[in-house]
Amino acid sequence: MRYPATVAELCAVSGASRHKVLAVIDAFRRDDRSLLMPPSGTPLSDETIIDISHESLIRIWKRLRQWVEEETRSARIYTRLAETSDLYSRKEAGLWRNPDLQIALNWRKRNQPNEAWSRRYHARFGEAMAFLNASKSRALRNKMMAIVPAILIPVVGATYVVNNAFNEKAAAVKQLEVVEQKKVKVTLALKDVISQKAEYREALLNEQQLQKAEFKDADETEQELRLAEEEIESEIVERAAPAEEGPPRPRPELSVVDAGTAVIEDPLAAERTNLAALEVPVAYETDPVSVEPADAAPGQADDLAESEDVEPAPVMVADACDSDGARYACIKVPENFLTCANVEGLECVDDTDKFSGGKVYVFARVHAPENATLALRWFRQDGTELRTGQLKVKQNTGKGFRTFTWKSVTEPGAYVVRLYNERDILIGARRFSVR
Repeated sequence: MRYPATVAELCAVSGASRHKVLAVIDAFRRDDRSLLMPPSGTPLSDETIIDISHESLIRIWKRLRQWVEEETRSARIYTRLAETSDLYSRKEAGLWRNPDLQIALNWRKRNQPNEAWSRRYHARFGEAMAFLNASKSRALRNKMMAIVPAILIPVVGATYVVNNAFNEKAAAVKQLEVVEQKKVKVTLALKDVISQKAEYREALLNEQQLQKAEFKDADETEQELRLAEEEIESEIVERAAPAEEGPPRPRPELSVVDAGTAVIEDPLAAERTNLAALEVPVAYETDPVSVEPADAAPGQADDLAESEDVEPAPVMVADACDSDGARYACIKVPENFLTCANVEGLECVDDTDKFSGGKVYVFARVHAPENATLALRWFRQDGTELRTGQLKVKQNTGKGFRTFTWKSVTEPGAYVVRLYNERDILIGARRFSVR
């Protein structure tokens, strides 16, 4: 019978201190013996499993074989005692008498079992010990009752006194038996309470571990987003130097005309100052991008921005690009500003304007000078602006660049995304819908 056990289990079963248990284990696993595993030199913790090095030791090690036989006999006596106790609690068996009682009492005195050891064979240790005590009490009572007649014969003159004493003794013994039965019931109830408490504690611990894991994931996600925002802000601050041709033209304010009087309002001024408004970092490609000759006329961008009857498409301003290089950012052809289902390798995948909710990718091929700052603005169909973000051009003058970003849009409806150059001129627009 082979029962590998941890160091903690060995300490609990033996009732000895951890120091003494480790001393015994180390003595049997020395390099010149190697009777126990793990081998000498391996650190031992409470969870380390201790086992014999080979099953042949049981056959050739006489002392070990003797210990195994003693353990087998002890387990057999305890198992029978625990099973009888279980039957007794259901009123299907009576208390033990000799010789079973005396064998069990001798076994308990010699082996001094504990609950940690008993769990290997039967879980009802407390009930078994209570049953054994009740059997011992009844045996003592029977023995005393057997002695009483021998006392009554020579003490005939004291019959009345002895009779009263006997009655009182019988009542006391009966009361003691009732107390023992109640004790057994209380022990069973206490065992159930302890078991329920352990189950509740385990469930509570599992719930706390799940909550800790969820909080940890949320903290990691929040930290990643914060680091991404800090990187974007740092990069924009480093590259926010004024252009060589002079200060950038300020962004026109939104105007509302009422009875011939112009009132300047900008309800999105605070949001425009958020340089990290985009939800993911912008990806760039530094290779030159070929562009087609422009066919757009001056003012086409403004007409497109104000019209809701014409499908939005990329536009450009005629004097924004020239043959020697771009003085201001522009888009040459409609195919250079798209909404996509995804972007791979800086190329639009599945050009579409219909989405089912989730990420909406925007892809652009822009001809722009170095350090140009572009603004990407998202609108609902009714003109309500959802978000404004800025893109920084990283190419030398005369080279194009490709960029993409995305926004999570889940609410069904029609939307418009517009791209403005550093002069606040609309250079690209795209309408899409979410089902």
